Parts: sequence; C-alpha cells; structure tokens
Amino acid sequence: MDQSRSQCPILKKKDTVQKAEGKVNENKYDVKPPRDLRSKYLMKMEERKVKERQDEEQRIKDAELARLAELEKPAPDELYGMRVHCWVLVLAGKREVPENFFIEPTTGNCAEAYEFLGIETLWNNSNYWVNMQDCSHGIGDMSYDLGDIARWEYMFPHSDKPLLMLPGEEEFDLPLDEEEEEVEEESDMPGSWVTEIVIPLEDLQRRCPEGKEDYFVQEG
Repeated sequence: MDQSRSQCPILKKKDTVQKAEGKVNENKYDVKPPRDLRSKYLMKMEERKVKERQDEEQRIKDAELARLAELEKPAPDELYGMRVHCWVLVLAGKREVPENFFIEPTTGNCAEAYEFLGIETLWNNSNYWVNMQDCSHGIGDMSYDLGDIARWEYMFPHSDKPLLMLPGEEEFDLPLDEEEEEVEEESDMPGSWVTEIVIPLEDLQRRCPEGKEDYFVQEG
C-alpha cells in the first residue's frame, strides 16, 4: 500500500501529561535567597532580542517548509475524481453506533468523511441505491436516509426502509393488476456472476501475502 503522503505513525508526537507540582511548605527559618540585583530593563531588552531571533529562525524554517512542500506537491492528476473505490459504510442507529462512519477494507481503519470526493452508489444484500445528491463540495452534509427517494434512487422495488414521499406529493393507492403484483413479489437480487471466494485458514491467519506487509510513508 502506498502511503507516501502519510506521516510515519512512529514520528507522531505523543501528548505529554504534566504533573502538578505539590505546594511547598514555607518555613520562616529557611534561608531566603539573595535579592536579584540585575537590571529589569536590561533583562527585558535581552528577552526582546531573544524573541526577535527566535521569530527570525521560525520565519526561515516556515519558508523552508513551504519550499519543500511546493517541491513535494504532486503533479496535476488527469484522473482526479474519476477513480472508483469501495468502502464499508456503517450506518448509525443499530448496535449503539452514534454516527455514520466508513471503514477502509484494505486496512480495517476508519476513514473520515472529508477524505471522500463523492459517493456514487450504495448496496447491500437486498438492494442497490444510486446517489442523487450533489457531491461537488464533498459528502460532509450528505443524507444517508435510504428511504428518501429524492436523494437515493433504489433499483429493486422492495426496500427494507419505508419510502419517503416527495414534497407536495399526495399519498394514494394505485390499483395493480394481478400480473404486476406477481412481478413485484418475484423481484429479487440476481445471482452473483463470480464464483464463491474460498480463503484457507492458513492464508487467513497470515493476513498478508508471504506473511509481511510493506508501508511507504512520508518520513521514515
């Protein structure tokens, strides 16, 4: 897996917890330290010089980082937004899942919504839905109510969720012929066009080809 744009997890800074220092009991018989006879004006001027020097070093460092980032900037991708990949979408509501989230199937890690450019379709073992929402600004505000036919167009008549009516549309029953009722009852997902995948237990326990996996990160 090519993760050359990702930071090495070993180099990530860990949160440091500062321990609260206990209160020191003062004793009136302790020897008091000598008074600081240094000029406060000179000390302030020295602090100002140190701060100016640190600001200049930080400015040079930021300029160098910006230059390196510009050099490492990838070339224009002609296929940007045209590649298709599959993720696992876990919808909120069941099994105490508070919000929707995605799982990257190749790693098993959770993926944030801002990483996606758009969603074309969703499917499960019972139906197939086509996304009718605008993804030009990402999927941060996307609705995953699969019963809303204005946002998700289903392919097969049956659906696990009740369909929502379009705005301004009245609900009424249409008389159906016996043939049409039989067609709806017999409608089902077509058979799979691929053979059943069989993974031996030994290969499943290795998890990776030849029992190892290589990662390429930005800073190794």
